Amino acid sequence: MSKTSSEDLKKIPLSENQIRGILHSFMHSFESIEVQTSKDRHRELTIEQAIDLLVRNMSRKSILDFIHQLNIIRERRSSVLAYVKYILTALVVRLEQSGKRDINRYN
Repeated sequence: MSKTSSEDLKKIPLSENQIRGILHSFMHSFESIEVQTSKDRHRELTIEQAIDLLVRNMSRKSILDFIHQLNIIRERRSSVLAYVKYILTALVVRLEQSGKRDINRYN
């Protein structure tokens, strides 16, 4: 992704498939992502599951801000994995606490 500010991204009419493609470009090198939701509970997500969780449960603005942060991390030549895990952990914990049934399909 080229240097595009978060504000610029918000002005571009991206489809859900384009957003999924952008997220996949950041995460394609990971086989899976393990998130720890409590001391003794872990969830292992495939990249497709992780992207699906993000797209289905975050607002468009939040997704675009997330993509912007991933772009900044990548420009620094750092790994995005820790930030992706951080966001996914918060999202999974929030969904579990709210009792969303669809979170169980990611087991």
